[in-house]
Amino acid sequence: MKICLDQRTAGAGPHGIARYGLEMTRALQSLGTSHRLVLLTAGECDLDGFGQGDTPVFRCSPRPYSLEEQILIPFVVARLRPDIYHCPTYACPLFVPAPALFTIHDVLPLEYPQDFSVALRLYHKSLVRWMTRRARRIVTDSSYTSSAICRRFSVPPGKVRVIPLGGDHIG
Repeated sequence: MKICLDQRTAGAGPHGIARYGLEMTRALQSLGTSHRLVLLTAGECDLDGFGQGDTPVFRCSPRPYSLEEQILIPFVVARLRPDIYHCPTYACPLFVPAPALFTIHDVLPLEYPQDFSVALRLYHKSLVRWMTRRARRIVTDSSYTSSAICRRFSVPPGKVRVIPLGGDHIG
């Protein structure tokens, strides 16, 4: 299986979602030769020390949450022809030409609307909701977030998988 992992948010110091993506890279690389991994990265991303090995890296850096991202990433994914596209961030294009695996780390803008901007709440109510419906599977890091995703987006529980933060349990 050819897996395209979107690592555009990984930067110099792994933190939060970037660390999750880098740990996911390590875990997928450790699965062996039955899987082929290709990484999408931003131009400044440095994957040294993360076991890059023979993993092909395609550099492309549209601004996250932009119209450019919505147009360019589906084009790049079509060119790479993966069996599955995994987006570990909220910056996921709506229409990718491969089955999508979408990671949602939280739905806090919907759970605590008073603490977040109107734009972020609308992003979750529209684009994140849309991706939950289009994605083949949804990955999250806690059972609380899993139940919130199911409740907020009317997603069947079987579509959501809980994987501890960073994928540390895999490898």
